Amino acid sequence: MQSRIFSLGLMVAVLLLASCRDYTATSVVTSDGEIHRTIEVKADSNLVFTGTFPVPRDTSWQTEWKPAVDDSGKVIYTARKTYTSAAEMNADLEPFDDSLAYLQIEFRLDRHFRWFNTYLTYHEIYKALNLFNARPMSDYLTESQIADVMAGDTSAVLDSLVESWQEASIIAEIYQGLEKAVANNPMAGITLQELSAASDSLEQSLRDSMALDEKVVETTLNVVADVFPRSNPELLLTDLSENLAVFKRKVAFLEKLGVDNFKLNVMMPGLILQTNAHGLERNMVHWTVEADSMLYRDYEAWVTARVINTALLFGTLIFFGILFSLSTGLWIYRLNIRATPAEKTEDV
Repeated sequence: MQSRIFSLGLMVAVLLLASCRDYTATSVVTSDGEIHRTIEVKADSNLVFTGTFPVPRDTSWQTEWKPAVDDSGKVIYTARKTYTSAAEMNADLEPFDDSLAYLQIEFRLDRHFRWFNTYLTYHEIYKALNLFNARPMSDYLTESQIADVMAGDTSAVLDSLVESWQEASIIAEIYQGLEKAVANNPMAGITLQELSAASDSLEQSLRDSMALDEKVVETTLNVVADVFPRSNPELLLTDLSENLAVFKRKVAFLEKLGVDNFKLNVMMPGLILQTNAHGLERNMVHWTVEADSMLYRDYEAWVTARVINTALLFGTLIFFGILFSLSTGLWIYRLNIRATPAEKTEDV
């Protein structure tokens, strides 16, 4: 179920649906731990690098541009690179280390050897966004409910509680920015005591307007003017703009996230044993990543495969074959030794 808070973040973004970006990331894992990574973006040519997914364009990647085959007028940008390890992949994401500009992704490839088999588990983890947390989640959910939410439970009851928490956090973040602006501008005609006394009215007015858009500063000042008609809220403009700059970045990120579509493919060597993927075709697994699943918890795609250690298996068979041949030869030799005295007696 899509969060109401996430839907509110689409108020502006929904107007941009014609310009959405479609991302498809594919990782091909080899038995020796190499990962061949391909990122494909379908979008308007000027929007390929403006979305929330970290899209590389440096010369260490093989890149290609081509027009989309449909009549959308979009292009398809493809980037390919081979990594020797998951750690190398993680290091390559350093230029995108801005959680209010890009999704933060972590890769891990676990390898476990068990005699004739190697078990490989690939993890691709999209870190929780945690955009709005001015209020602790524990004020709205119990510990067990929080655990259920983090485990991916999207029941109607929990979804409603999470929405209440997120809404309260949004309003609280705006109010905190306003409070700092009032403290720094006594000439605006509002004291902190007056602001505190009217906090319920202010927060309710903000909630009614739900100032989750680029005009949050203007909306907030209009609410202040209504609640304090004798004040000079325009004197708060500069400080409030600075105080809500990060908030506006969060909103802008949420809007972009709302029109970005994500698909993930992973191809594993050997036999796939377990996965939380949405689809499976031979050695390829597929996920369609829902953006709102990353709002306040990590989204982890994982798959486990088993690879037979062929060299070790044949080496072991050869070893036991040689051992068997030697044992058999020794046994026959001993039989011949025992038989030789009896043959000499018969000759006499």
